[in-house]
Amino acid sequence: MSKPLDLFISYAHKDKAMKNRLIPHFAGMVSSGVADIWHDEFIEPGDRWFDEIDREMQKADAALFLLSSDFLNSNFIQQVEVEKLLTRHHEEGVLIFFAILRPCDWKPFKYVSDIQLLPTEAKPVTRHRLADTAYTEIASAIRKKLQEHKERQNKVLIPVSIDPLQFSKNSLLKLIPGGSEKLFGREKELAQLKEAGEKGGVFVWVGSGGVGKSALTRRWLLDGEWGSDTRFFGTSFYSQGTKDQAATSGQFLAD
Repeated sequence: MSKPLDLFISYAHKDKAMKNRLIPHFAGMVSSGVADIWHDEFIEPGDRWFDEIDREMQKADAALFLLSSDFLNSNFIQQVEVEKLLTRHHEEGVLIFFAILRPCDWKPFKYVSDIQLLPTEAKPVTRHRLADTAYTEIASAIRKKLQEHKERQNKVLIPVSIDPLQFSKNSLLKLIPGGSEKLFGREKELAQLKEAGEKGGVFVWVGSGGVGKSALTRRWLLDGEWGSDTRFFGTSFYSQGTKDQAATSGQFLAD
């Protein structure tokens, strides 16, 4: 079983009671290994509270913001927790959830309005006849999203070719286009390839399709003095002129 995702909960302390009523509804996702929950009440006496919050924000796979007027009015939440986690959302793909606890004017906050809100139709928890109905909806929606995220992370690449590849110069030459034995006007590039081969490392040709990259590589392979222990690997990410047969990174990784 893969590691549970880390869900960071951000809330205003005036909403502590509502947060505590919500937490038990996450029992399903916790017991099934979908996610582990963290909020600031896990900070123990003697801990450096800011360091603990920062550490948990850095390791979080997802964040749940519990909206209320006090949440939106908190400088610490807005300038530290919201800013940090939204940055990670944009740069690293951390999942973000917003749940409205109490009626508040959240629409001027663009970072809120850009993401689908919970509960349904952005109806605050306190406007529901039964608060547990709203809490259950919030927990269920988050669990489903986290489960889907885990499944995407855990997908195993299935090789699309099961034939073992022969990593030899001769087998590679059969795959590379540009079969003519003659190559004109590429002395400078051939010298660069020879020098790169002697120095080792990675050498990259960049150019549009059809300019002769494959033919140049083929000439270099034919001209090189390769030891019997030398092995080669070649692949293509595009089948020129056959759009429907364009290669994928999946084939490259499988090979």
